[in-house]
Amino acid sequence: MKGSIFAAAGGAFLTLQGVANARVSAGIGTWQTATLTQLVGFLAAFLILMLVRDANWQGFRKVKPLYLSGGAFAAMIIFSNITAIRSGQSGSPASKRFRASRDTAFRVLAGFSTGLFLH
Repeated sequence: MKGSIFAAAGGAFLTLQGVANARVSAGIGTWQTATLTQLVGFLAAFLILMLVRDANWQGFRKVKPLYLSGGAFAAMIIFSNITAIRSGQSGSPASKRFRASRDTAFRVLAGFSTGLFLH
């Protein structure tokens, strides 16, 4: 049950982040927005880490280098979400709603299937 709640919250936060990133990228560009998002995310995670104080810094040596490259995957996720959302902003209001719903469904399905594959 706890996993389902966090999965739903994560999906909601990803959707909100995608919309915010699309709005920001209209003013400064897609890759600049991805950089800003990664930086703010790092600072927030680091602040939480310092507040919680459960850091196991020696554990970094045990993590496979491939998994440490997860931030690069996040950059591609941010770029893809921004591009998808911005491409759906033209047309009539009804077509915008349809594309937004369709794109959200594709993102959820892709995330779910990738999670099953990697699990």
